[in-house]
Amino acid sequence: MQNLTEKDKKLLLILMIFIIGVGYYYIYGFMSGKISKLKEENQRLINREEELNRAVEIYNKNRNKIEETKYDYFDISQKLSKNLDEKFCIVDALNLLRKYGAQVNDIPISQRQEYKYNKNNKKIDGGFYYTLKISTQISYDNLKKLFIETKQFNTIYSIDNISMVPTVKGNILAVSFDLNFYGFKDENAPIRQWQDFNLKTGKDFLFSKLNFTKKVTEEVTDNYILKNKDFIITASTLNSPTSAVEMVKSGENVIVYGKNKQIEKAQIEIKQNKDTLLYKMSTEGDKYPRDNTYKEFKANTDSIIISIYSSGRKYIEDKNIVLLNIKNESDKKVRVYVLNDDKNFPRLNITTNGNKVYVEKR
Repeated sequence: MQNLTEKDKKLLLILMIFIIGVGYYYIYGFMSGKISKLKEENQRLINREEELNRAVEIYNKNRNKIEETKYDYFDISQKLSKNLDEKFCIVDALNLLRKYGAQVNDIPISQRQEYKYNKNNKKIDGGFYYTLKISTQISYDNLKKLFIETKQFNTIYSIDNISMVPTVKGNILAVSFDLNFYGFKDENAPIRQWQDFNLKTGKDFLFSKLNFTKKVTEEVTDNYILKNKDFIITASTLNSPTSAVEMVKSGENVIVYGKNKQIEKAQIEIKQNKDTLLYKMSTEGDKYPRDNTYKEFKANTDSIIISIYSSGRKYIEDKNIVLLNIKNESDKKVRVYVLNDDKNFPRLNITTNGNKVYVEKR
C-alpha cells in the first residue's frame, strides 16, 4: 500500500470535515425539531394548567351557587318529574284538594298530552301534562289559595276552564275546573319516588304499603329491625364528622363513606349465585369490594333487611340529598326501613331495580 501524499491527507481531512458537518446538520435539525415540539407541548401544558387554574378559581368563587344550582335542578326534576303518570296525578290531586279542605269526588283523568312551548322565538320540547276534571265544593278563601300557592306544592300544576256557583252554605262554592299536572322528559334527571307507598308498580300495588302477614307485622318492630338488620345506612348533614352518607354491612368491619356532596348517589346491589347471596355497595367517594366484585353474605332472616336512619334537617342551609338505589336480583325479599327522615323535605330519595324490594318509612 502506497503512502498517502500530503495532498491526499488534506483531501481526506476535508472529506471527514464534510461528513461530520453533514451529520451535525441533520442531527441538529432533528434535535431542533424535537426540542421545538417539546417546547410546543410544554407551552400547551402550561396553557392547560392556566386554564384549569382559572376553572378552579371560578369554581371556588361560585361553589355555593353551583351547589345551589344542583339542588335547584333536583328540586325542579321532582316538580316536573320525567316519570309523572296517572298514579302520581291521582295522589297529587287528592293531596291538593285535601290541603285546601275541598270535598273529594270522582276524579276522571285524560291521557298524557304533549306540551309544546314556543314563545319569543324560544322553543322547548319534552313537556307533557295530564288533565283531571275536578268537581268539588270549596270555600272562597281556599279556592283563592289554590290559585296562588302553586309554588308551595310538590308538583307544578295549573287550573283552566273554571266554573263556580254559590251554594246555600255561606261562603262555600260549587266549583268545576280542569286541573293540569306537568312533567318533563329529561333522561338525566332523577326519577320521582313514592314517599309513603310501596315502590312496586301495577294495579295490585297501586296504593298498598308493605303487605306483611299478621305474624310478620307483629315481629317488625324497631327492635326487630335493630336485631336482624343486614345493612345499615345513615344519612346526615354535610357537617357530619365523617360523611353525609355511610353504608355498613352488619356483622363485618366494613364502612363505605360518601363524598360529602350536596346531591350524592349511593347504591346497594344484591344478587344470587345458586344458593349464595352476594352484595356490593358504593357511593360517589367509596365502594366495597374495592375491586368491583361481589362479596358473599348470609341474611339474618328470610328477608334481607336494610335499616336506614336519616337525621332530621338541622338548619336552613341543610339541603343535601342522598339518591339511593337498591338493586335486588336475588330470590329473597329486600325490606327497607327508613327511620326519622324529614317529612317536609326528605333527605333520602330511594329508587329500586329488580324485584321484591319494599320500602317503608317510619
